[in-house]
Amino acid sequence: MKTLKMAIVGLCLLLSSMIEPVKAQSMSITYSNLADLKTQKSVEAIMLKDGLSKANVKRFFKDVNMYNKAIRYTSLISQGYKTAIPNYDSVKQSQLWEKSQGSFIGNNCRITAFTLMKDQLKITKSAQDQYQTLFMDLSSLEDQPTPYFSSKDMKNFITYYAASGTKLTKNVNYQRKRYQQAMNKRGIHYKKCKATMISVVMHSYFSPQEDYLFVGHTGVLLPASQGYLFVEKLSFEEPYQAVQFRSKKQLKAYLMKKYDVDQHQPTAKPLIMENHHAL
Repeated sequence: MKTLKMAIVGLCLLLSSMIEPVKAQSMSITYSNLADLKTQKSVEAIMLKDGLSKANVKRFFKDVNMYNKAIRYTSLISQGYKTAIPNYDSVKQSQLWEKSQGSFIGNNCRITAFTLMKDQLKITKSAQDQYQTLFMDLSSLEDQPTPYFSSKDMKNFITYYAASGTKLTKNVNYQRKRYQQAMNKRGIHYKKCKATMISVVMHSYFSPQEDYLFVGHTGVLLPASQGYLFVEKLSFEEPYQAVQFRSKKQLKAYLMKKYDVDQHQPTAKPLIMENHHAL
């Protein structure tokens, strides 16, 4: 049964990754793929100014460069930012990644955001991944070319991202309260920092025993000189993006357009959370 459950979740994640680019292509954004040194240095300066750890920022850019080189910069913006509808050759990117990295599936949004924000989190309790939503994340972390998270970081990663049980209702306020209660029970607190964690919390329902909330996408929001910069990794084999927004309202609209994809389902719409508050 556990194997079947993992296969079902894996299929859902695969289908999600197939849906995302279709939704993304319908919206023009101003973004960078962090492919040139000048842009990397400017984003690094914002990250450090907004309170992120120098060591974590260094690790982030190491991962960015490994990915960009592995896919030979295919479909990426070569310099700076561009206002356009992202159009990635996901098939070629995936093929080049696999050719370069073999069975290592790479980093996803959760690993990337946690890498940047882990020192800004205080987690006093623990939780288990009882719904098996993190099995691909954990596989990635086990297969990393070089040691990635400490044992404490691994424990905190699972506690932070483990899905939490809920009840079947479309009421978004109810689901938000359930999610916030779950995070409070885990003793999750945010240290004072200008950078914040943005999470797209999804509602999944298979049965009354398989009814839960999970972080389907996440990234780090950085206050910048002219608004905000949202740093994200689209998926395991898809690119890094730094997206410029004038306001948090604009960011929320971008995320809802990409991830509010369920039609005529009994589940609630996605929650867009900044740390553990509704955005």
